[in-house]
Amino acid sequence: VDGKDPSKRHEARVVVLQFEFGSQRRDSWKPWRSISNVTIKVSVDEVELNPEEEPDGKGTTEDNAELLIKARYPRAARGPDTAVSLTKTVTASFNPSGNNVSVRGVSLSREKAYSIPTAVTLSSYSDGDVCSVWELCENKVVKDGVPDVLTCALLLQTDGLPFELRAEFVAPMFGV
Repeated sequence: VDGKDPSKRHEARVVVLQFEFGSQRRDSWKPWRSISNVTIKVSVDEVELNPEEEPDGKGTTEDNAELLIKARYPRAARGPDTAVSLTKTVTASFNPSGNNVSVRGVSLSREKAYSIPTAVTLSSYSDGDVCSVWELCENKVVKDGVPDVLTCALLLQTDGLPFELRAEFVAPMFGV
């Protein structure tokens, strides 16, 4: 039911999309390539049917039918926090000497340890009424790449219109 005008009813579809990036070898735990970020752009296009493909040889929808993306899921997400421990050590030594006479030296060392919480992040936005974009970024400290699988969904207002989805991917490979 239309939220603006409850007397209007629309036909809708939920489309579940699962993207597999395959960044892990099947026989090893070590990644063979690391994808640092992926941008996925999904757009919906109306498909024109031939008159013989339409049911009963007549039009399938009303004149005010629209094809729109009404919602996308997830809108944002954050993977599990990963704490990376970092240690910084500073060492200095002082050994005074003069005229071949050496005085006992002093050595100082200071160590500081701390951890940085980071996680894989997913954000999304709409690019018009018929296009949604998801951006998936790796954990910048651990640098272990994006997850192997991303599952997301679109709520489409179809109003009975035939449609097709087009997905475009942008992912840097080998630093390019």
